[in-house]
Amino acid sequence: MTTRILKFLGLCCGASLSLFAQNTTTWVSATGNDSNNCTQSSPCLTMQAAYNKTNESGSIHALSAGNFGSLSIAKSIRLQGVPGAILQQLTVTVTSATVAIEDITIETPPSNAAAFTATLTSSLLGVSTISLRNVSINTRNSGVTARFQIDTGSNVYLKDITVSGGTVALAVEGVSGGGNTYLDHVSAFGATKGLYLESVTAMIRNSNFHHNTLGIQVSSFASSSSVLLKNTDVSSNGQGLVVSFLNVRPTNIRLDGSSFTENGTGISPADASIYTFRTNIFAGNVVDGAPALAASLR
Repeated sequence: MTTRILKFLGLCCGASLSLFAQNTTTWVSATGNDSNNCTQSSPCLTMQAAYNKTNESGSIHALSAGNFGSLSIAKSIRLQGVPGAILQQLTVTVTSATVAIEDITIETPPSNAAAFTATLTSSLLGVSTISLRNVSINTRNSGVTARFQIDTGSNVYLKDITVSGGTVALAVEGVSGGGNTYLDHVSAFGATKGLYLESVTAMIRNSNFHHNTLGIQVSSFASSSSVLLKNTDVSSNGQGLVVSFLNVRPTNIRLDGSSFTENGTGISPADASIYTFRTNIFAGNVVDGAPALAASLR
């Protein structure tokens, strides 16, 4: 009798565990089906279905080009796309998590929604970090194309990124003291504002912001902003670099080997401190602009 009971309990527990079992690695394909188990030999059709069947800190891989729908992320995860892999919309809301996204195009259909939004919160359990590499984010809508909202301790890493369209192409906004932002080979164009930074510490390298009404805007509100522009091109905008104050807080801008060319106004720094390192180029602007406070450090 005891043996039978134990066998019955074992069968029940095994069935229960199988219902909740998930994969460390899942796969999607343009010819997949969401009723599949999302393995490489039996892939799903949408990223959301694959995400729902992936363990925390697992990874989702695209086997082919295709449109894989919209995706909402609320845990540590890695997305690995391929050329031609498309998401219609991506939303990230995490606390003390790590999210990595590579080789994907995010292109929202006509609507009022942003193509990409990320809200990162850190806690005693750890910081939140998001990294995007070789990602293109596009919209034909008004509003913000790609928005990151981060708190103290959170990190944003963007490398080889193209963002276009919208009222603001790329926005990084610090809340509760702000966080850290690293941009390398980022291009933002075709928007009312190419890049908007608020209350963050940002290092921008080897990037370009062009053909916007306003190339870069830096604001301070929840905390002060500190921005380094290194080997970065700001060109063919109505205004190149604008510093504004939503609250009375200092803003420091450091320019190192960067160029401001063919803009209506090169820089409009308000009361920010502008520090220049090495040679920065101001050429072809209607008005170059001059910082209220300037220091040349060579």
